Parts: sequence; C-alpha cells; structure tokens
Amino acid sequence: MTDRSEGTAGSEPDDRVSAVLDELGTWLRRVTPRVEWNANALSTLDRVARRGPLRVTDLVEAERISQPGITGMVSRLAEAGLVARETDPTDGRATLVSITPAGLAYLSDIHQRRAQNIGEHINRLTPAQRRALERAADALAALAAQPLIPGASKK
Repeated sequence: MTDRSEGTAGSEPDDRVSAVLDELGTWLRRVTPRVEWNANALSTLDRVARRGPLRVTDLVEAERISQPGITGMVSRLAEAGLVARETDPTDGRATLVSITPAGLAYLSDIHQRRAQNIGEHINRLTPAQRRALERAADALAALAAQPLIPGASKK
C-alpha cells in the first residue's frame, strides 16, 4: 500500500490539489464584490502597483494580453486617473506605466473589500479547517509568487 500523503508530480494528491485550486479560482471570482473594472484590468493595475513602473511590452508578456489589448486597457486606466504613462527615459520609443495615488487608493479599497468578504467565508469553516488553511498559507503564497511557465497555458 502506498502512502499518498506526499505527492509527486502527476500523482493523485497533486491532481486533487490542482483541481481544488482550479475550483477555488472560480469561487474567488464569484465571491469577489463587483467592481467597475474587469479582472484583466485589475490584474494589470495590481502588477503595476507591485512591480511598476513597467513598459507596456512587459505588461503584454506578464498579463498574456495582446499589445493592442494592453494599450487600450492602459489608455482607459489612464483616463480614469488610475495609472500614468510616460516616456521611458532609457528608450524614448517605449512607454512606462505607473500607478497613481488614486490607483493605489482604488486597489487598496478592492483588496480590503475582498479580504473582508473572503474572511467572512473563512469564518464559517470549522476551527480545524481554518487551522489547515493557516498551515497551507505559506505554500499557497509560494505558489502564487512563482513565475509563470512560458507556454504552459497553451498545453
């Protein structure tokens, strides 16, 4: 009999964790309070807040959105006052996108509302389930911090 508590790549425990994380991603989209910007715009805004200023070409690669798509999105975010665009001082042909104070305030509000909403759901879990989530937090944070594998979404 095999011990399935320590999974290896492609093993049943890894498959279960992957399936649960996929389901969790869907649940998180549903439980998140509605906002006026779509998930792609919020992801882009969040990336610029955490890593910016960034070139538009870097956003295309990181967000996996086409150049025209990112350019249009950045234009709309700039019109709303959430990001600012400026010429890259190291390459006058490139544009840098940075978050504005209004963008930071907007993101902070969204993150706070999401955390509160998710926290209310977590509080409905049993104490043992909440402790299990706490124990998994470091592993989940490490997973979320991993760079994306190029081409992985095309498989």
